Amino acid sequence: MPLWGVIRLANAVGRYKAKELMMTGDIISAEEAQKIGLVNKVVSQEKLLEEAEGIARKILTKALNYAKERVQFGQPIGKFQAIQFMLANMYTEIEAARLLIYRAAWMIDQGMKATREASAAKLMASETAMRTATNAMQIFGGYGYMKEYAIQRYFREAKLAEAGEGTSEVQRMIIAKHLGL
Repeated sequence: MPLWGVIRLANAVGRYKAKELMMTGDIISAEEAQKIGLVNKVVSQEKLLEEAEGIARKILTKALNYAKERVQFGQPIGKFQAIQFMLANMYTEIEAARLLIYRAAWMIDQGMKATREASAAKLMASETAMRTATNAMQIFGGYGYMKEYAIQRYFREAKLAEAGEGTSEVQRMIIAKHLGL
């Protein structure tokens, strides 16, 4: 049983922001948690999954379906090795990000300090979402920029996930500090 979790969420331009946190059965506001330093020390597994890994997984699904349907030179573009490699890399990176997220969340649930692990998970998940979005745009070609296809929206969401809640550079600084540098 987790010691904490996000219990109420409010949608803010495609992202979720914690309104309240549950901690060992007590409900406190996000502002109160921040005052005692909890928000900076804890990462919500659900939030990371929704924002970065979740976006990447949606992009992969769209790109995979498109690669199976789009025919070029008499065959689906998914039969071309370059497209297969892009999709395989997307899948592999998403799974690696998911496992880092799960590890950080598990450590938090066990009451362990997980600042470095949470930063590594955020870094991996957000950069994976952006790489996945970039590769999907390449797979979709010109269609990726059209409003009729969700990829253009996911691309923007991936960039937002990369910058929000601490940029990649900030995550790297946190990791380096916890490595003793």
